[in-house]
Amino acid sequence: LCICPGGYYGAVPSGKYGRIKCEQCPVNSFSPQGASTIDGCGCNAGFYGNDVTQCQACPANSFSTFGSRDENDCRCAVGTYKDGSECVDCPRDSTSEFDSKHINDCKCNNGFAGYGAEGCMECHQESKWKPAVCGVDENYCTKCECNPGYFGDGIFCIECPVNATSIPGDNVDVSNCICPRNFYKLGG
Repeated sequence: LCICPGGYYGAVPSGKYGRIKCEQCPVNSFSPQGASTIDGCGCNAGFYGNDVTQCQACPANSFSTFGSRDENDCRCAVGTYKDGSECVDCPRDSTSEFDSKHINDCKCNNGFAGYGAEGCMECHQESKWKPAVCGVDENYCTKCECNPGYFGDGIFCIECPVNATSIPGDNVDVSNCICPRNFYKLGG
């Protein structure tokens, strides 16, 4: 049995033996091996069309799967989101998954924090003052906290007054420095 290769269609005329005439699928379309009619051809990935003879490219920043028949089959590419009828790039320093439908689907890249619509800002890389411990938070940002006995924002840490200490996570201000047992705070 003779069949046409992929990208072609055709069949042996009904009730006849002999050669098969293989026709190439129209521009921007393809068929699996063995397609017998033009209906076996489908628009290539990245194209769509009701009629395989008129496969059109998906709009900018979008993509479709093989055989797509309608422009609605074109989905926004990674790093873009649907804005009205078009796919637009996510804001700077952010990206999105395939087929994102809203700017809030844009998530900040590693090392940046915020949300797509608000924009993304670079995270602090490390504490400039050594008495801090740094780790990575849920946004993949480096977050620093001052060590016990220091207070500050984790970027800049200042030593608590003599004989005072602080509790990590609750030591952003000098008022968070506490006196140990058998000591008291002057002035209150």
